[in-house]
Amino acid sequence: MFRKSQGINLGGLEEIRNMPIHVLYIVLGAALTHATWNLFLKQTGDRMAMMCAMHTVTGMLALAAMPWVGGVIALESWPLLIASMIIHGGYYLFLIRSYTHGDLGLTYPIARGMAPLLVGGASILLLDDPVTQLQLLAFGLTAVGILTLGLRNSTSLRKHPQALLYALGTGVFIGSYTVVDGMGVRLSGNVWAYMSWLFTLEMLLTLAVTMSRFRRETARVLIGTGRKGIWAGIFSAYAYGSVMWAMNEAPIMLVSALRETSVVMASLLAVVVLKERFDPFRILAAVLVAVGVVLLKL
Repeated sequence: MFRKSQGINLGGLEEIRNMPIHVLYIVLGAALTHATWNLFLKQTGDRMAMMCAMHTVTGMLALAAMPWVGGVIALESWPLLIASMIIHGGYYLFLIRSYTHGDLGLTYPIARGMAPLLVGGASILLLDDPVTQLQLLAFGLTAVGILTLGLRNSTSLRKHPQALLYALGTGVFIGSYTVVDGMGVRLSGNVWAYMSWLFTLEMLLTLAVTMSRFRRETARVLIGTGRKGIWAGIFSAYAYGSVMWAMNEAPIMLVSALRETSVVMASLLAVVVLKERFDPFRILAAVLVAVGVVLLKL
């Protein structure tokens, strides 16, 4: 199972250098906007309302774009599209719960780091895939980063163990929808139509859940999220839409790796904006997670 690498494999780094500069900037922008809408979600009092407002915006944008992008996708991609909607629903539920019980600077890096760690580990253990020395280093960095986050916040986790459990669960959903959407986009024949349908279905799902909770007060509750709800929707649409587009312009794993720089961005936003306790070890742990994930995906 273990395969010794021939020196350090720099293939992924070469691909980054060869990536068109506009694609690189777009993916890094996606990382920043993803960290930002998560910041908004953490800040708000009623996270379900914020989540619904965000998806109402993305869904309306998708419906407006549908005539321009064409609404037809290959039949083979529809099962993956439906599966993605369901997986995203679980992801958003676990994400809300994570932020209810834990800090942004703690739960976000754990969730984002666990996704590739679990997917990579499963492929090695279940599929008997060979592993290189560089991949072992990547696993080690990611694991040490997550372990450091846990140890540095052990008191908080003992009081609120749900934070860790929900963050880990969020990571499982992230890994699942990344694989499903990567395949769905390739099979769809129309990346923009696939995204438009996904955003529309997510809007209908979150509206149904929110209306079952607030009933006649739904419109008032959504309007109450204000500008943050609108900007969260815009940022979310850009964060995911641009990544889906980039997957057609560059290798999926490379795009996914660069996207994970949001781990460091979210940790810094947590300190600067939310005034979470500044801990150099927490920032270092987030950096370790980000570097490990990037190496793992490359």
